[in-house]
Amino acid sequence: RVLEAQHDQPVTSGIAYLAPGDQHLTLRESDGKYFCRLDTQPKINRHRPAVDVLFDSIKAKVKNGKAIGVLLTGMGADGAAGLRRMRDAGFHTIVQDEATSVVWGMPGSAVKMQAVDKVLPLGSIAAELLVLKKNQDWTKRELKFFRRPVNHGILVYSLNTVINIEPNNRTRI
Repeated sequence: RVLEAQHDQPVTSGIAYLAPGDQHLTLRESDGKYFCRLDTQPKINRHRPAVDVLFDSIKAKVKNGKAIGVLLTGMGADGAAGLRRMRDAGFHTIVQDEATSVVWGMPGSAVKMQAVDKVLPLGSIAAELLVLKKNQDWTKRELKFFRRPVNHGILVYSLNTVINIEPNNRTRI
């Protein structure tokens, strides 16, 4: 299911939340639960919503690197710097490859910034996410953050979308 995010809406397993036009989408955490937060703060690099704003909120709110940042085809560099900050903080990061991108601006910028763990064709990204979730072994680089297996996570990607991944979720991504 895909929904346009509403302010303070709980992030629920199996639902993708899209940022409404002209509003930044961020994540709010309360008592271990996540909520969509919308605001009209100034544009970032001429964008609102801006992917960098979403990625930075994930980095700040999600504990122990339990999120995956994915940047898909798009013009410009929005999301690349935020993806780099996520990677530097121990989150797993993936971008769409040039061959399957309509415009490789955003993913290409992330590659140039060394913000990427994996570059994959669009058709391989969902399978990789499911493997990461199933194995709960996101990357060896991230294992230092975990004291016990990861049992859930937040996936974020360009177009300002948040998907909550819960244990035993059979939702197709």
